[in-house]
Amino acid sequence: MSTSAQWLVDAVEGTLASADAQAVVTGRVCVDTRRLKPGDVFVALPGGRQHGRDYVGDALEKGADGVIAAEADLPRAGEAKLAIAVSDPLAALRRLARARRMSFTGPVVAVTGSCGKTTTTAVLANMLGTVMPTHSTSDGFNTHLGVAATVAGLDDGDEALVVEVAMQSRGHIAEKVALLSPTAGLITNIAPVHLATAGSLADVASNKAELIEGLPPGSVCVIPAREPLLEAHRRSDLRLITHGPGGDVSLVDCHAGLARIDCVGTLVSVRTPLTQPHNLSNLVAATALLHALDIPISACPPTSSPPLRWELARLGEAELVLDCFSNHPTALHAALVAFGAEPAVRRLAILGGFTELGAETTAYHTEGGLQAEALGIDLLITVGAEAREYLYGYRGPHRCVETPLEARRLLLELARPGDRVLVKGCRSARLEQVVK
Repeated sequence: MSTSAQWLVDAVEGTLASADAQAVVTGRVCVDTRRLKPGDVFVALPGGRQHGRDYVGDALEKGADGVIAAEADLPRAGEAKLAIAVSDPLAALRRLARARRMSFTGPVVAVTGSCGKTTTTAVLANMLGTVMPTHSTSDGFNTHLGVAATVAGLDDGDEALVVEVAMQSRGHIAEKVALLSPTAGLITNIAPVHLATAGSLADVASNKAELIEGLPPGSVCVIPAREPLLEAHRRSDLRLITHGPGGDVSLVDCHAGLARIDCVGTLVSVRTPLTQPHNLSNLVAATALLHALDIPISACPPTSSPPLRWELARLGEAELVLDCFSNHPTALHAALVAFGAEPAVRRLAILGGFTELGAETTAYHTEGGLQAEALGIDLLITVGAEAREYLYGYRGPHRCVETPLEARRLLLELARPGDRVLVKGCRSARLEQVVK
């Protein structure tokens, strides 16, 4: 962005602590110093385990032009090109996001769904970015804070915005949509997630449909085909496009990394390394949205998956498939199907347990164990107490450990040449520590 200090002060309703009101900053707004680039403006947000004030010095060392923070957390005079004091940094970030959004005129796409959100967002942003400069959610940063930070980080040169939107319970998506004001929406699917807080699967669908409810009349809305739980939420004043088998946009086939997709009777080809069935579904959903927006798809380059989504690695004698950014029944089944279809001398799985599924957790673990055995897992390694419940369904060879590091040591001991290992768990389980 190229923004005057006074514009930022007004947007966040703060006080200019240092710098000329006409001073100009040219970087983006950033809340994470790991992603900060020279010229950015760092917002020091409060937190539980980590507080932004502890990273102000790091931000300045990395070349931040400005800092927005509580007055007591601002750098000393002269240390930053710009310093703005605010009473509530999180509220200031939301105000800044709203101000950025109100001045942005390009397409704004909101992506939600039970699974595949992050991959679909990344694929969509990658494809759209070949046609116009595109800003998007980074690494699944899809919370209230993540949405506000993504929108606030818009740059003057950006012409499109793609934002991932998550939910935990009723009203979460509605709040984010109100801030985002999307001009198009995409729902990947409906699956059993967050049942402990959301309630039933119908409640999950109702929560996801808050995106449909928040779209302005005449805008594009892409939803999964043949999803009965979304039928009641369809709107006649939206341009509804369905994706997936039986939908307006569906996969014809994929050979040698070239996916052929039927877009309402028009055949398009997209080159992609995302050849697993569930990732091809994400690609189809992204293609459907681009088709609905009349974006030329043929010019799109090969797409790739975000980290920890079917990411390949090696440990000793074994090749690992790291698919451990999220874990719930639908995602596990999709991963097992794809993993079972790929060649291996022996197939192993390192699985963490499901979370936030309430009273049905044990039943879902049991079903997951049955699927692991039916789909050809030769050795199952469970990580954590909850994951032991997979053994109610899985009757094959197994070992149980409590931590990812124990799983790593066990795998180094047991792995043989030609072994492939699926590593699947929720983000909080940190199963990437098996190899990283």
